[in-house]
Amino acid sequence: MYRNIFVRNLPWIVLTPILLISINQYFGNINTLTFFTLIVAYGIVTSLLLSVYLKFERTVYYLNKFGIENTTREYNYKKGQRYIGIVIILNNYKEKKALVTYLSAPMLLIEYLKKESRPFKLVVDPDYKEFEKLVADPDCNVLYIMGHGRLYRLIIGPKKEDTIWYRDFVGYPAKEKVVQLHCNHKKWLFKNRNLQSLTDILHAETDFNQKGMKTNLTILDYILKKIEERN
Repeated sequence: MYRNIFVRNLPWIVLTPILLISINQYFGNINTLTFFTLIVAYGIVTSLLLSVYLKFERTVYYLNKFGIENTTREYNYKKGQRYIGIVIILNNYKEKKALVTYLSAPMLLIEYLKKESRPFKLVVDPDYKEFEKLVADPDCNVLYIMGHGRLYRLIIGPKKEDTIWYRDFVGYPAKEKVVQLHCNHKKWLFKNRNLQSLTDILHAETDFNQKGMKTNLTILDYILKKIEERN
């Protein structure tokens, strides 16, 4: 985790001493003691800020994680009516590797749908049968999928065999919208294979750019734009 924080802040860590050296050379009136005092002060302030940010990141991470785990699995839903399906994969994310942005996006989506009084069903860490049940349900006309994946598959666990291949759902009921909020690139071995997204397989629309690799920030930005468009 500290390594990830260091890497994200590496540009500032590198550029600030260079900036101080440049100022010293340009003005020529900063003595050696003052210069090294600034360097030490910079190191102390940077360490404190990184420590505070790290604690803030972990706090938000667990707030979102517990929020997702404890939120209602069905909202405003009545049998036989259309609803939105939400699939969230948590079990292949580790706290020391996941940014808070990953868990912020689904929590924001859930709260946004509640505010809009949109009926939904939430499935967290589904197995194949649970995922298939959601896809096969004709009343589920919109589907959001969040986790690790490729254009043509969803990774539902920490092992390589924990994979749902979207090609398995050819012929299933069509949906109005399927949004694959995960990476949508093809592995180089499959570049030339005609592997389709679940969106295409279910003849659905999408308002998310389902091409290439995605970051947590990309997914969070998508959710934030949906919220801001309504406000």
